[in-house]
Amino acid sequence: MVRLEEVTLEEVDEKKSFMDEEEELSGSEEEGSEGDYSDLSEEDEDEDEYDDDDDEGDDETLLERISALRDIIPPARRAAIANRWSTLYGGGAWMVSMVGKTAWVVATTALVLVIPLQIEAQKELMMKEYDEELKAQQAGASKMAGGV
Repeated sequence: MVRLEEVTLEEVDEKKSFMDEEEELSGSEEEGSEGDYSDLSEEDEDEDEYDDDDDEGDDETLLERISALRDIIPPARRAAIANRWSTLYGGGAWMVSMVGKTAWVVATTALVLVIPLQIEAQKELMMKEYDEELKAQQAGASKMAGGV
């Protein structure tokens, strides 16, 4: 079982100053006793620290790690997150539905109203071209008849 104990800043400062004094006293008597005789360089020590971490969680999957987070987050906070996610998901689903319905209305309106209107405009343009061509033929025929 874990026991929590409140530590004040003054206690931490006292312990730190005590530890600094103790290191100074031991350092002056035994200069270089530990640092000079070490057979590991700093890089080797760093690698050893990383090697120890690799062995601890090899059997754990990502899903297990995520499910373990459930124990860390309090139930009230989890409920709030779930509620927000549900609201966001519902709003997104509603938005997608409305965009789909709007696209359907625009597409069917285009098919029912705009396309027949364009077809009629195309027919009218063809009729004007036909009339102009007919007038050109009549003008050419009258010039030929009047010139003879």
